[in-house]
Amino acid sequence: MHSKLLTKCTPIFFFLFLANLGFSASSLQEAHQDDNVEWREWTPGIAEHAKSEGKPIFFFVSQSGESLGRAMLNETFKNNTIAHLLNEAFVPVLVDANESPELAAFIGKLAVDHFEAAELPHCLWTDEELAPLNGGGYFPPTDDWGGQGFLTVARNVSEQWNSAPDDYRSMAREKLAESTKTESYASKDRTAKLQILSTSTLPEEQTSPQLRPLYFLNLAKSSKILPVPQAQKSLKEFESGLEKIVISAGFDSLEGGFFRGANDESWRLPFFQKATRDQALMLSALAKRISDDPKQGYIDLIRLTVGFIESALAKPNGLKVHFLDGFSENDDPDGAEGLHYVVVKSELEKLSGKSIKTWNLSQNGNLDPEIDFLGFYVESNIPFIESYDILTAAYDSLRAELASIRSSKSPLLSEPIGYTKDNALLIKALAQSAVATGLDQYMDLAQSIETALLKENFELESHTLYQSDSKTKTASSLDYALMIAAELELFTQTNDITYLNKAESLQNAWNNDSRFNPSDPTRLESGVENLDFRSVRDRSYPSVVSTFLENAQTFSENGSECISSEIVENVLTNLPADLETRPELYQSLILTLQNGD
Repeated sequence: MHSKLLTKCTPIFFFLFLANLGFSASSLQEAHQDDNVEWREWTPGIAEHAKSEGKPIFFFVSQSGESLGRAMLNETFKNNTIAHLLNEAFVPVLVDANESPELAAFIGKLAVDHFEAAELPHCLWTDEELAPLNGGGYFPPTDDWGGQGFLTVARNVSEQWNSAPDDYRSMAREKLAESTKTESYASKDRTAKLQILSTSTLPEEQTSPQLRPLYFLNLAKSSKILPVPQAQKSLKEFESGLEKIVISAGFDSLEGGFFRGANDESWRLPFFQKATRDQALMLSALAKRISDDPKQGYIDLIRLTVGFIESALAKPNGLKVHFLDGFSENDDPDGAEGLHYVVVKSELEKLSGKSIKTWNLSQNGNLDPEIDFLGFYVESNIPFIESYDILTAAYDSLRAELASIRSSKSPLLSEPIGYTKDNALLIKALAQSAVATGLDQYMDLAQSIETALLKENFELESHTLYQSDSKTKTASSLDYALMIAAELELFTQTNDITYLNKAESLQNAWNNDSRFNPSDPTRLESGVENLDFRSVRDRSYPSVVSTFLENAQTFSENGSECISSEIVENVLTNLPADLETRPELYQSLILTLQNGD
């Protein structure tokens, strides 16, 4: 053991954790504090308020940079009739998934389980015990926008709540009981269950044009864990899925970085946001594949992505921003996004014929009208490539030609906050990339970000980790788990005991954080009786539980006792009951269980 052992936590009484939560407004809350909807930020007092008012709670979960969430905030909730209804009939709560990941995971699970929601945003109406009444994902304001409108759903909830409240509550509480049911995967139960899971954990092929970095990371991991036939299938899925994105326009082959999705199955018209989280997870996936299959194309993807991270995401304090938007400062927010990346006819004159040919540009534009069905990009070009060869350094001079056109345009908007979880993912990914490629500069960058992160987001005297460099909120379970994982990765790759000691210190801080259950720190006390919040399913980030268990295994392998075997067993004893029936939602956790068995 390399550092002082965990001291036993004192018991947590109901609501005690409120003293440490620091319920200051999130960045999303601040951006919408003057909206017509009277948004509140979640505290356990919201449940008591809803009960005393006799109103359901309405949760809206989104995050900055999320297009459909932005559309609802700027369209659906700007509707005066909708705003009035939410304020009068409900208690509206705005949840920033970046800053309340445990609550967002809880709301998301209910919305996915019972109301066919998928990706963010999530809408959910609940009673004061957080039993789900109704919900879903994106809703347009009204029915005439196409599909069921938000106003119709909200009115239905209000009518049922007022006309048959007992029946409505009863059905909601059955749903809550179903979603919170658990089963044990502790040591004595795990072997037989993993044999069942081992044949059903292979991630399914993507059907929607979204990047899904965890999909690629889990495919790369599974090649070392699953039986040979499944591992081979995983590798084929990895190669074909990545090629579909890169040998098109899903990867920015000029300045580097993966776009978060596309409007079309061919990936010719991207969603132009680039999230730091996505870059980190894709780097980790590529690094894992390079260790077994050192393809030059994968090495070049890492090279260009790291270049983008250094040039476009850097903050003066050494951290990286949360994401780069698809809009520039002078763009019309109701117009076409991504104009920074588009090449118009007049700009073709500045390019050599070889650049025009290499990136498939045309005087008449290169987008099919069926893809650009709104006509935003008529006679415009979105550069795309047809070979991994174009990613090599041999094309860097041609890349510079097109990049010079972009440099003359207005800078892209960004979320300027340096989040702990984003930068922790980057540290781990860069360390893995350094080892996979043999390039020391990636390790140097990882270590410099680690130094900045501890300086900006951690207070040494109080041993307090914060969610971001704004230091308005203390760390979530996701921040703790990913930061510890980053320190452990640096220790693994450098054999520098200092990083293991830092990981132990952070784990002890988490274990002793009174907001979390002392017998299972992955659980955040909710303040609502018989409920807690935790991240078990895969979302935009790896789940807290899977990361915690990976960290526990690494600690154990290196003689550290800062996560006791009793705590690990407690975590494994209460895993979701639908792990076997819906394994596609728990890929990271299942692979962690299989790897550690």
